[in-house]
Amino acid sequence: MIDSLISSKFVIYCEGGLGNRLNSLYSGIYISKKLGLDYVVCWPLNRMCNISLEESFDTEITTFDISIADLVATCPAFVLIGHERHLFVNKVHVNPNEFLTSNSLLNCLRKHKEADFSFVYHNPLIPVYIPIGEVLSSVALLSFKEKQITLGNEVLNINSLRQRKLIALHLRGTDYGFSEQYFARWFLFVKFYPGKVLLLTDDESLLERFSKLKNVALKGRSTLPKKYNKSLSWNGAVKDEYGREFTYNIVRDKDSILDSLVDLYILSQSIKLFTSRSTFLQHAYLFSGDKKSIFLLNELNRFLHILRFFKKASKSLLGGGK
Repeated sequence: MIDSLISSKFVIYCEGGLGNRLNSLYSGIYISKKLGLDYVVCWPLNRMCNISLEESFDTEITTFDISIADLVATCPAFVLIGHERHLFVNKVHVNPNEFLTSNSLLNCLRKHKEADFSFVYHNPLIPVYIPIGEVLSSVALLSFKEKQITLGNEVLNINSLRQRKLIALHLRGTDYGFSEQYFARWFLFVKFYPGKVLLLTDDESLLERFSKLKNVALKGRSTLPKKYNKSLSWNGAVKDEYGREFTYNIVRDKDSILDSLVDLYILSQSIKLFTSRSTFLQHAYLFSGDKKSIFLLNELNRFLHILRFFKKASKSLLGGGK
């Protein structure tokens, strides 16, 4: 493992929840390919995602369970392509989310490549300049495992989702940070919806709440995420092993993620409502193969990225003019 990391010129570091890790994987594969570099994938097992990629999906990709501290010690000379540099303070830093085109990013990176630097890619977002076809080619490197498909098909068949007699509703709870008003609006929508709704969620309180509605079907969850610090709310501030503070008071163990992957399969095969920009729901669309929905979602993300880009640029200009 260490020899592979030392010799590699491009390391894709996947951290955070499962959705964020997959985002980093897909976009990292694209950028490494454009730079003409082979990649290796680091996938640390921790409270945010305590299961490997290989245990989650059928794939030929091999991952390494290695911490950021060990990565820095193993690969001392590299350029960080990442959204934050808290633990990489002495590294050259390029934020891939601050570029509008892939060419502008790649031109910047090629200068470092010519200087014989290695790269570590660490980004929970898929930059909007990456062609959606390239993202889907990376998605194709992963397949749902047979057990997930079998369990998911049982739910699909029981609830007639394949006959389009029922819609799937994914509500991201726990540490995502939605307000009570958000869930109240969806509760009213489901209450007055004339058909049946299959609720898929990571939050036990939402399962209990929506189960009171007669038109709601539940898959049931054998294992749900838990709080890291039981005395705090889901968005209570907690620190990770590196001292970084996050408002994600959650533990996703192996069983809870395996269970959520059944949800992901069901969503990918169902008519589903666009309820949020959560990465989990985003990946349900990517795995669905529904090109129209994927295109619309990608265009929405592109629009919001460009809007944020120019908003940030205008603030910089106004600040510089004072």
